[in-house]
Amino acid sequence: KSMIFDFGELLSTAYQNNPTWKTLEIAQLIFENKVDEAYSGHLPKVGLMGSLSVIENSYKYGLVSNRNKFNWTVGIGVQLPIFNGFRTSSEVDEANYLIGMLYLEGEIIEKSIELARYYLELANADEDHRSALELLLIIGRSENL
Repeated sequence: KSMIFDFGELLSTAYQNNPTWKTLEIAQLIFENKVDEAYSGHLPKVGLMGSLSVIENSYKYGLVSNRNKFNWTVGIGVQLPIFNGFRTSSEVDEANYLIGMLYLEGEIIEKSIELARYYLELANADEDHRSALELLLIIGRSENL
């Protein structure tokens, strides 16, 4: 009994189960995020911080006065990138280059799978050709009888 498979369905299954392909997809996602991260070097950074300290003690004598039993601080920090020696631009270019390399790697994998498909089709055609030649030999022998 011969089995007929849809090549597109088999290819989809191969991509879903191929660990190399999965690794490549994850790497592409990581490097897409690295491009965003590198580009963020052009943007200002703002930080907000704060703290609260309360000392609760029923003992009324000692080194802790009413003034330092309750402390709080609030702070803000701002960093403006004015010039960093083109480092940020180089990081963006590097991340774009690496993601381009990953896309090329994906194309190489796709082309190698397509090449394997053509090889299998050629091998099947060769097998069909040999079977047809054998059949012609058998028919020729049967005519001679």
